[in-house]
Formats: sequence, structure tokens, C-alpha cells
Amino acid sequence: MTTTAMKRFHIALAVASLDESIGDYSSRLGQPPTAVVPGKYAMWRTDLLNFSINQMPEKAGMLRHVGFEDDDVTAYSSSKDVNGLD
Repeated sequence: MTTTAMKRFHIALAVASLDESIGDYSSRLGQPPTAVVPGKYAMWRTDLLNFSINQMPEKAGMLRHVGFEDDDVTAYSSSKDVNGLD
């Protein structure tokens, strides 16, 4: 039996308050974060999504970046999608 590599959508947002955002997104995603760096960062990982937040009050609500993760890729890569986004 062969296994298929998981591909996940990745999205990262800037937030005003890490603690408040952890509570909100944990409720929305139905699970606690997979990783937390207190006062700085949190990440939720599901089969389809890698969602991360960074405490950056001056940029709260802004999209930091989007991408895709592929378990078969062994190094960082970047390519543009059909809309010209890296």
C-alpha cells in the first residue's frame, strides 16, 4: 500500500492579542493550538490546514502570508500561482 503525502493550506495572520486570539480561534477550529510561543505565536495544524497567528498589534487583522505545505517536499520552495502570488 502506498501512502499519499498530505498537502495543507497555510495561512498566517497578525493579531492584536495572542491570548484573546488563541481563545477565539481555538473555539472556531474546535481544538487548542498545536504549538504556542507565549506572547508571540500560535499555530493550529489539522489534516487540511496550518493556521498561525503572530502577535503584532500594529498590524492586527492583516494577512501575513498564505501558502501550501506538501509533505513530499524536502526543502523550502516558492512559486507563483495563477494570480501572481508567491
